[in-house]
Amino acid sequence: MVDPVVFRPRLEIGKIVARSFTLALGNAALLVPIAVAFEVLRQALDWLLQGKNPLIAMAATVKGPGAHESPIDALLQLPGDLIHGIATAAMVWIAYSTLACRPTSLADVSAAVGRNVVAIALVQLAGAALWAVGDAIEGAMNVVPGLVMLAWLIAAVYVLLCWWVAIPAAIVENRGAFSALRRSADLTRGQRGAIVGISAVIALIFLVPAGAVWFASGLGFPQDAEIALLSPLGLAATVLEIAALILAATSTTAIYADLRVFKDGAAPPA
Repeated sequence: MVDPVVFRPRLEIGKIVARSFTLALGNAALLVPIAVAFEVLRQALDWLLQGKNPLIAMAATVKGPGAHESPIDALLQLPGDLIHGIATAAMVWIAYSTLACRPTSLADVSAAVGRNVVAIALVQLAGAALWAVGDAIEGAMNVVPGLVMLAWLIAAVYVLLCWWVAIPAAIVENRGAFSALRRSADLTRGQRGAIVGISAVIALIFLVPAGAVWFASGLGFPQDAEIALLSPLGLAATVLEIAALILAATSTTAIYADLRVFKDGAAPPA
């Protein structure tokens, strides 16, 4: 007897990318202020904790041989990472509310984030810890072989794909951090290749304008170079960064919504 063919629905890259842009444009009135607030807070934290000039929009520094991020540098970046997670969660809530045909407001967003802020923070810290391991390995490159770094990089990418929709799971389903990470690993099983494809398409879309800004700056690849925030190129770079933050959140939401349909039989997104 021949076993019946089991149909496994797949994420459609073109549909997810199109829906991501639709969600971003349709909710711009709520998403843009959140993304701008995150960018302002990030710049302020970089200034207060790391002494970085808050009026610099983009800086390129080429590390010398053996240079790597120190544990202190990683710790100083944690507040920015946490704010990034909270901003992402807020934008995910807005985008998912749209897909669920549920009206929302900044007050609703604040309440949803407040209920789940601990889980969101722990999920974000899990990702930061993953990269901290990489920094430790990079710092020990004189001791460990390069293959170890390569093995870690492959493992890190796999884990991040498993955790891709952990923040949506935390804020939409009111899950704790570990439950959200497990839920994300379950939802993304069998779909991680498509997630890579979706991310690659969105990255390529941003590559053209980002490359144009970089080319226009005339920076090339110097040892240390900066673009002032209060300049046409600086503002363009900041706008691109804000747009990328929004698209990352809306694409993650679109992926999560379809994965819930596949796994739970939830109502398909609008």
